[in-house]
Amino acid sequence: MLIGSHVVEFNGSYVNLTTKKVLPCDSAENVLSANLFGVGQGLDSVKAVLDEFSGGGNVNFHVIPTWRCNLRCSHCFVMHKLQKSGDSAIDVSQWVEFLERYKVRFPDFKSCRVTFVGGEATLNSKLCLDFIAAKPDWLDVKYGMTSNGTILDDDSFKLFQSLDDFTISVDGTEFTHNMQRKSLDGFDPYSVTYNNIKRLIWAGLREQLHVQAALSEEVFGIDVVKRFHLDMLRAGVKFENIKSGTVVPTRQKPVQTDLFKSTASSFVSNRVCCKYRTNSHFIVDDGGELYADYFESGDVSRVGYLTDEVDVVLGNYRRLVSDSIPILNDPVCVACPVVGLCWGMCANIHNRIKPSSICDQAGLIRKVEAAVASGSLLNLLQLSECGSDVKVPDPSAKLLSLPVV
Repeated sequence: MLIGSHVVEFNGSYVNLTTKKVLPCDSAENVLSANLFGVGQGLDSVKAVLDEFSGGGNVNFHVIPTWRCNLRCSHCFVMHKLQKSGDSAIDVSQWVEFLERYKVRFPDFKSCRVTFVGGEATLNSKLCLDFIAAKPDWLDVKYGMTSNGTILDDDSFKLFQSLDDFTISVDGTEFTHNMQRKSLDGFDPYSVTYNNIKRLIWAGLREQLHVQAALSEEVFGIDVVKRFHLDMLRAGVKFENIKSGTVVPTRQKPVQTDLFKSTASSFVSNRVCCKYRTNSHFIVDDGGELYADYFESGDVSRVGYLTDEVDVVLGNYRRLVSDSIPILNDPVCVACPVVGLCWGMCANIHNRIKPSSICDQAGLIRKVEAAVASGSLLNLLQLSECGSDVKVPDPSAKLLSLPVV
């Protein structure tokens, strides 16, 4: 039995870099084959992981209460969906009934997360509050929201108070924020958001508050990031709740290839992009439509409706993943021995281009080699046990040959 290039060896154990399973090197050939450790089973390992997210456990719902927004941002990736009037007509009772059917289909289903997005979710705070009030007693639900933080009336304040956590977007400094974000009503976006952040902290919501910056290639730099962090700390935001990064590609701007390579190359990702976690991630849009992709909701990514049977939605989701996940449509990724450590990154990062064109395969392989040499491979891969006790890797162990495709 020959071991596949997607498998590494250390201290008497084989590790599948894609499935993260571990088997002793003296395992029988049929055991190794059944667990996809063999030559030519790398693609099967990828498909096995994609099929893992088929129900049970935790389910994430991103709810669109409205496609209205009071800002127009240059880096907005849903600009084409924004509306000037009208809110979502989601029937909350249908969502509860879907949860009940999901519980019957997957008895282990005990928790879920609901995140309100948009548009600007606080423009329809009432629908968000209806979702929170409708939570079934048997289900552990965590509620979150992303917001531009410009609206803090009575309804939105009650909504903020009802959430387990929420993220407000502040794009760096006052200058960079207002350069990217334009108000439809003529107010100063940065000043309003900054003052509302302080009001929410004064109201006792500091623990729930997170702030995130999405910086374009034109303004991204260490000085901007440092000033952003200092300003948020002065407002009272917890240090660990301040995040900054680069903007994703939009319909207005192409992927920022050079910036992406410099900030995320050879980045280890043990989780498949949320769009491809079958049946564990849903977008709930107007009329109770269920989508897999927040960026491209429409016929292409629709997997069903809240009124559909769970198996119908699951079947649609599996077909969507199999047909559309970028790594399966990229020959270099299909043959890559470390594809299970990047999964092509976020699907929106490489929007309409091959993931291998912006990856650093050699760098990722070196990172795995270093983890084996230092004895930290288990931490790097977050391995799960399979068939035997996981042994602590020997620092002198050698990595199996991983050719650069």
